[in-house]
Amino acid sequence: GASAGAAPVLIFALGNAGELIGQFGGTLTDSTGGFSVTVDDGVVASSRLVASALVDDVVLQGTVTATSGLTVDPASTGVLAATLLLTETRGGRSLSDFTAVELADVTGRARTALTMAGTNLDDPAAVRAEVIRSVGGLLADYSGGTFAFQAVTLPVPMDMTTPIASFEFDLITGGGATYDIQGDGEVDDGSSGGNQGDACDDCFELNVGGETFPSSSSAVLEDGNEVRIGPATIAGLQVTRRIWGDPVGDFIRYTESFTNTSTSVVNVDVRIDHNLGADSGTRIEGTSSGDTTLDPGDRWAAFNDSGGDPVTGFWFGRAALVTQSSDNIEVTYPLNVPAMSTVTIIHYGLFVDDPYGPAVAAQLERVGETTLLEGAQPADIRAAVNDIGVGDYVLTGEAGSVASFSVVDVTGGSAAAQTVAASDGSFRLAVNAMMGQMVTVTASDGTNVTVTLP
Repeated sequence: GASAGAAPVLIFALGNAGELIGQFGGTLTDSTGGFSVTVDDGVVASSRLVASALVDDVVLQGTVTATSGLTVDPASTGVLAATLLLTETRGGRSLSDFTAVELADVTGRARTALTMAGTNLDDPAAVRAEVIRSVGGLLADYSGGTFAFQAVTLPVPMDMTTPIASFEFDLITGGGATYDIQGDGEVDDGSSGGNQGDACDDCFELNVGGETFPSSSSAVLEDGNEVRIGPATIAGLQVTRRIWGDPVGDFIRYTESFTNTSTSVVNVDVRIDHNLGADSGTRIEGTSSGDTTLDPGDRWAAFNDSGGDPVTGFWFGRAALVTQSSDNIEVTYPLNVPAMSTVTIIHYGLFVDDPYGPAVAAQLERVGETTLLEGAQPADIRAAVNDIGVGDYVLTGEAGSVASFSVVDVTGGSAAAQTVAASDGSFRLAVNAMMGQMVTVTASDGTNVTVTLP
């Protein structure tokens, strides 16, 4: 029963994803908080049948997992909330993946865990968090979500080259954005697909150890959409810039290559400088952490003015330092280049029409998911130091593979990688490892599995 007298109680049905599809009855609790509801013929206990009680202006809910003895309280409410997280993605898990017996088991365990933890039962967020922490792994197990390793095969581009006699060279993307590449590889102006100009005054300028990448009067075009400039000798390194235009969308991709031909390690700071066309009106529109502040760990940021200039987005991956001063953006990477080795930095730009919105953020998030690596050499991808997200294998967890927001780790041999699962328990993790190697997958929800890579 609910915890107060004269509280309204409704019985309703949910669809597979948790959407409301119908009401089956209602009543009021008695003085002890008990209630009894008569529902239509043919309605049986189910993970999709829910009781909802309004108690002291607080909504308590629970799945009808038995024909009698139903208790609606903070524990049952937290379990339902945690279950719906796993079903919120289209094509992911569904409420039909959970049986009434399974949810009854999880709810009973959750009540015990909440008591042991001393959780404030009047705080729904705290209750849900404790439910996920204590029984989220069991809930994920009951959902049936699985994970799998898949070997990554990177295509080798032809790199058929055409000389570029002079600069500037307009690299035009499939979406119509124009990046006017200068002799040093920077973008002088740039425009969006809708022809909003003045994205930059000077963007993507490369500085290595305090020295700017020099301008060249010639370069080559590889496979029709990637400009190659260099190499130039800077700070004891052979430095080459490759600049690729997205043939489908509006991204530009830079592959900065640093080759150490000496017998000693070279340590140097590499900086990418952007001076935006928005000038003094420049403001941060969004970042990968969801706010409008450049924080350590941000993978991308988007900028704009009050109107007129296009939105400019930059995906820089894991950089040591990203700073803004008015319309100047500096992205600094501390680089360690072993003797007789090559390392790379792969980063992206995106010029799109006003206004900034979720669609722009989704495009910048897409870089980390699909990596937009068409035309890049596999060796350059493997050598990237800024978390481009491609390994020898990809570990993919479908919705419900682990508890919501679980920290997932892969260890063993050369493999060492970590990510955080989404709210629906799904995740994607790049893993550097070898065929036949044994690796262990653990998660903060208690998952612990050892597998042999195919």
